[in-house]
Amino acid sequence: MNEKFTNDLNREDEKIVQKLNQAAENIHANAQFSAELEKQLRSAPRPKAGLFMASFQQVSPILRWVALMILLALVLSLSIKTLIPGPQPSIDSAAAGTATPATTAIPTETSLPPRDYTVGAGDTCGSIGSAFGVSIQSIITLNNLSSNCLISVGQHLKIPYSTMAPRSATNENATPLTESGGYDWRGAKVFLQQALPETPDQAHVYVLKKDEPATEEEAHALAQRFGIQGEMYTTPSLMYGTNDYVFSDGKQLLQLYSDRYFIYTSDIVKNNRNPNGVPNANIEVILREFLQAHGFDFPFRVSASDLRNGYVVQLLAPDSIPMQYESFTPPVMRVTLDENGEVLSVSANLMAFDPTPLGTYGILTAQEALQKWLDDSSPAGKTEFFYSPGNVSQDWYRDYPDNQLVTIYGNVSSDPAVEPGKPALILINGASAVGNTSGLEKLDDYKFISATGQYIVENGVRRFEVASWNTNIEPSYVSGTLRREGEQIILTSDDGSGNEYALIDPPADLPLDTKIPDSQLAVNGAIVNGKMDWTYIYYYADMARSGGGGGGGGSGFYKLNLSGTQVPFPTATVIPQLQSNQGTVEYTVKEGDTVLSIAESYGITPEKILEANKSLEGGILKVGQTLIIPVVQENSGSTKYTVQANDTLASIAYNFGITVEELMQANGLNEQSVFLGQTLIIPGSDSSEKKVEDLRGFLSIVIHKKADGTEAREYTLSINPDATTPYYPLEGPNLSELDAYNGLPILVSGTIQTVNNLPTLKMESYKIPFPDLHFEILKGTQKAGQLAGQTVVLFATQDGKSYVELMGSTNLPTNAFIGLQGDLIQQEVLIVPDETFGGMPIVRVYQSSIIDSGASPMQITADQPHVIDDTQVPEIPIYTPPNLTLDRVELVYYVSNPYYQVNDPNYSQRSPYIQPAWHFHGHYDSGEEYDVLVQALKQEFLLPEIVPGLGPG
Repeated sequence: MNEKFTNDLNREDEKIVQKLNQAAENIHANAQFSAELEKQLRSAPRPKAGLFMASFQQVSPILRWVALMILLALVLSLSIKTLIPGPQPSIDSAAAGTATPATTAIPTETSLPPRDYTVGAGDTCGSIGSAFGVSIQSIITLNNLSSNCLISVGQHLKIPYSTMAPRSATNENATPLTESGGYDWRGAKVFLQQALPETPDQAHVYVLKKDEPATEEEAHALAQRFGIQGEMYTTPSLMYGTNDYVFSDGKQLLQLYSDRYFIYTSDIVKNNRNPNGVPNANIEVILREFLQAHGFDFPFRVSASDLRNGYVVQLLAPDSIPMQYESFTPPVMRVTLDENGEVLSVSANLMAFDPTPLGTYGILTAQEALQKWLDDSSPAGKTEFFYSPGNVSQDWYRDYPDNQLVTIYGNVSSDPAVEPGKPALILINGASAVGNTSGLEKLDDYKFISATGQYIVENGVRRFEVASWNTNIEPSYVSGTLRREGEQIILTSDDGSGNEYALIDPPADLPLDTKIPDSQLAVNGAIVNGKMDWTYIYYYADMARSGGGGGGGGSGFYKLNLSGTQVPFPTATVIPQLQSNQGTVEYTVKEGDTVLSIAESYGITPEKILEANKSLEGGILKVGQTLIIPVVQENSGSTKYTVQANDTLASIAYNFGITVEELMQANGLNEQSVFLGQTLIIPGSDSSEKKVEDLRGFLSIVIHKKADGTEAREYTLSINPDATTPYYPLEGPNLSELDAYNGLPILVSGTIQTVNNLPTLKMESYKIPFPDLHFEILKGTQKAGQLAGQTVVLFATQDGKSYVELMGSTNLPTNAFIGLQGDLIQQEVLIVPDETFGGMPIVRVYQSSIIDSGASPMQITADQPHVIDDTQVPEIPIYTPPNLTLDRVELVYYVSNPYYQVNDPNYSQRSPYIQPAWHFHGHYDSGEEYDVLVQALKQEFLLPEIVPGLGPG
């Protein structure tokens, strides 16, 4: 029986989380705010990414919880098509060959001989697997053990080869970890917690097969596997223009996004009320039995996850090497257990691939990969991630008795039945609703309502039987403190209003008299007759640890070259200058060159090459073509310095009596990192003047409020964020005449004075090229398009006009949709008449939001100066980079997740290759989690061109 698979998480949470996450990614600050922030924080320590939490706490508690549930949904991904016999799509044309049918299970044979091990006292399969970095299932399979993995003292076992270093302290073959002082890295130290693993000198390359939308027959077949006898419903999909299928019997719920992507929960109410899983030491046995009972049998490795006390499941390749997607993104599978040790939720996005590889190729050793990662002179061939975990809140959920008339408050969602005439699936706070539900299916998803009725239990399924419902109710979110007053618990708002509300039916263990702002407590529900009829309460005991978030870096992986003919990586050759262009050299393009590879060889960004060579449409090069390469020129009086161990930009600048900004400008640096042996130019005292006429840029005005009550204004002309000098501070007697043009393009004539590499533009006159130009609010839709050799977002307004989107006052295209592609949105924009991109007009976007029933009209803000209260600006402490300890180094097979940021315009450009990569994981002394993937294939199997893709986040 041919069947396909799919994955997802909490069905009702998915759509709103997409919109929240994508909206957050597209909030753009005004240009003057960005410039000021850059000045204030240039030498500040890296933040711990608490923006999400700060914004999250402003959302109403019900919506906040739903958003958290959906975020989890995106973090749980599983694709099971690989595991089911049946015809598979052919391999991409880029990977020559014909696909063979996938088997029901991936074989576990390994190309290396297993190790011998004698069971000792106290040994279990779990402890042995942990010590050798292998799964219990692989031990069972190799030794023909029972499913419970029963072993005895003195028994001889075969332990399969693992790419992880053994965790046992008695590893006789372990090589020295490192020199006792650690490795120098970014002004700090890197230490290894265990020996680098022994590895083969070759690994395979596979091809990820394209997933397809699930059919109704496939959806029914998967629902039967999980024993769901309920109706089938349809809902708008994560993928633009398709539908997902939803099954529910009132207790279980299954949602399918494609033939490989699904989410299952065994108890909707339990998972919605408290999705945090319960740890269980027997997880591997529990999970293996669960999957086998539902028709899935494949080798895997399972590890604990910090997110919601869940577990991450990694597929094992035919050579037993674990397989994964990007770090800190939806994994191949994620599972949570309930308090009874039973599976509560499974989110799956399995890798569908032909187990017959394209070929076997040479790879780097662990030591070579480590050195490649430590070398910051080239960001290509690696992808970095860091994550700062936040404090977990203590939560309370309102409970109601069965068979008793109650009024509840919450969010309603609905999905129509596939079969005409059947009722829709309606959920109120995650519980299925029956009874007087007519009309609820017409409400906007997550509409806040009150409903009167009773909870009933039939055949083990708990539902809410609706007698009446009302939409004329507003959700309430109140943060503050609680105190006891007689038999009542009183909530006092911390918004300065002094409003107080008695809690209806409060939990007995709520924290009282909490300290603000050290702690935070918030109550969600509805205010009825002056009392808080609550639904959800959360509490952070320590707000200093409430934040969390992450980010990343690195240019990404190189494209693969599996042709058998090596393509040389270019080596920069400086050609004698044919022109007297100070600050440039000429370079002749050779076979295999790309803009990125040339830029890396000169230590500059690709954008600087494109800026210096306007004729490079789309960055396409021709062999023999001559390029102008902008290079850093030394000023008179400057000196050179070679970076030493433990140096930082701050320490170097301090020792030479200059600012970090001067040092960065003199060397064309975009970030505050240097590497051992790097040569830096130390600027001396130098000054110059240059006349400019009609220099065009965007005006930025910042107002500083002083302690004495006065104000000071700063005027800046922003030219181009990728230029050597991206902006010029303006000076002159008539600057106040510019106050009406904040954020708009102007032409300035005057003199640029540069002292110690710090330029200032002394304005003598100005022109307003477009006197009638103004910011405006436009409504329309977005879609992806290809222009000038790159993917862009196109904005179609309601009056039929189309534009290419740029981010604010930059020259950078936007890189994500607001909501889902095709959603009606509103945006604050500026349309400069003479600006085009790839032949299309440009719209500069300053803020965006989805238009729905509750959306407020957008207000124009980009024309207002940014105001900074200098008395409230904290002093930025001196930053000392924390040391990093690597606790895991292993070889994995990596491919970009087909559902990670699926609505980003660059999504279609992701590489389909499943290739070997070195995975380094560790923790900073400051507590942040660090993770990096280093491309493992040797250079002869790579092309000097980066795979287009998306960054972490």
